[in-house]
Amino acid sequence: MNLIQIFSIISCIFIIISLFISQILAQIIPDKSASQSNQPAISKSSNNTFIVNIVIPNNKGISFNEYTKFNTPNSGTVLNNSVNGANTSIAGFVNANPFLNGGYANLIVNQVNSSNPSLLKGNLEIAGKRADLLIANPSGISINGLNIINASSSSFATAKLHMNAGDLKSLNLTPILNVSNPMQGKIVIKDQG
Repeated sequence: MNLIQIFSIISCIFIIISLFISQILAQIIPDKSASQSNQPAISKSSNNTFIVNIVIPNNKGISFNEYTKFNTPNSGTVLNNSVNGANTSIAGFVNANPFLNGGYANLIVNQVNSSNPSLLKGNLEIAGKRADLLIANPSGISINGLNIINASSSSFATAKLHMNAGDLKSLNLTPILNVSNPMQGKIVIKDQG
């Protein structure tokens, strides 16, 4: 084996490892311990954009989605609020969300139940009907290069949200200082916003 072949093999291994690590670090995982009705379905488009089929909204138009991991990668993430399919700016055409047979959401709540902060970067787009967006993670949120598309408003909270009779009734705020998890309870906006 010559030096060029060895270099090629090492380069390929490095690229494969880098891709694998980036997939581990930037992913979205529904919370399997949450009610089935709060678990969105996750897939990927042909250009590696995450597609999140949000759960059916309640009679007040609130789609309450729970995750153990909600990190948005540079490749982008689409929250699918489309009842008929929609063109998106980051994933092209997205098929209709099969969970939305009763209508679209007015508020998309993304509750992260994790001891790790959410890392938000890249484009986060709502496909279909424009809606308010809420991302809550009591362990913290780090925003760096996030661009939100087609949201009426966007809110972030370091809290655990609680629903009651279809309404957001309360939130448990996270303490400001936690020695074992210094990111907990913080929203950090980094250089790229």
